[in-house]
Amino acid sequence: GEKKLHKNMHVCVTGAAGGIGRALCIYLAQYYQMRMTLVGRSAREQREDELIAAIEKAGGEAVWIQADLTDTQQAQSFVEQVDAKGDILFHLAGTTGSDAMKTKRDSLLNIQDLTAKHQVLFSSISGVVPGLATGIEEYAAANAWLDDFAREGQVQGQSVQSIAWGPWQGDGMSAGAKDFFDARGIRSIEAGWAFEVLEHALASEEPNLAAFY
Repeated sequence: GEKKLHKNMHVCVTGAAGGIGRALCIYLAQYYQMRMTLVGRSAREQREDELIAAIEKAGGEAVWIQADLTDTQQAQSFVEQVDAKGDILFHLAGTTGSDAMKTKRDSLLNIQDLTAKHQVLFSSISGVVPGLATGIEEYAAANAWLDDFAREGQVQGQSVQSIAWGPWQGDGMSAGAKDFFDARGIRSIEAGWAFEVLEHALASEEPNLAAFY
């Protein structure tokens, strides 16, 4: 398929301040000098300043917008602030708690007015492999919803994909769950390999893919 990532694109990233979000932003800056709109519930403080500095050092540009996208008014305000010519929305927002469905589902639905040409949803294999949902049922259900959203979206002619990731190395969502995955024979993904997978996944245009060791 056709390569989806190109230099100087404008992308929007939800959940950018998390471990995987940070790695993704620096990758997009280093290899594609992208312009990024980052959004999160937190105000711009030291962690966000450090992320933006790392993006700029890698060759990209970034602005931080504080917004709780599960709140319709805040989400609408965010949409109005974003560059209308956005190329890709990367949706990484998530939590493993009882708000998991709200964070993944509602925040995505509330920003569907964004004019991004393509949507890339970061899902989890916990929503694909039943045995991996133990203890995180709400989180697994939220990820399964993302996968369904991508499948239905493509049926309706939208350009959207959902990638169900295994645990990443470092401080991503699954950092505290390493023993849980190790016990089931699933190793943590190294970021460099993950981005190779991402490039191939985007080019494939498949609505649902899973990436894990």
